[in-house]
Amino acid sequence: MDETVYKRSNKGKAIKKDDGEVNLKLQSDTNNLMINKNITIGRDKSCNFRIDDPLISRKHAFIEFISNVAYIKDLGSTNATYVNNNPLKANEQRRLRRGDIIKIGKTEIRIN
Repeated sequence: MDETVYKRSNKGKAIKKDDGEVNLKLQSDTNNLMINKNITIGRDKSCNFRIDDPLISRKHAFIEFISNVAYIKDLGSTNATYVNNNPLKANEQRRLRRGDIIKIGKTEIRIN
């Protein structure tokens, strides 16, 4: 059954609260970057968030926004992408939230 949800109801407030997070920031020891668009992470010079670490693939991971919600996807890297110590499978997409920690190679990236 298709149900109308009123934004002032408890259910509506819960949906609104989980509406996504904008103005997220990637932060590592050497880089900071606001993420409000699609971002490629890796060693390659064409990456938006470049990390000089031999354990990181040239194009290691991809962050994309879908309806103001950030998702990360491992691009089939050799050494995997971890979110909160949980590895992503190749091409698996996982939602990012403020406070999450992405680990790629030796680098930890915090989502603020």
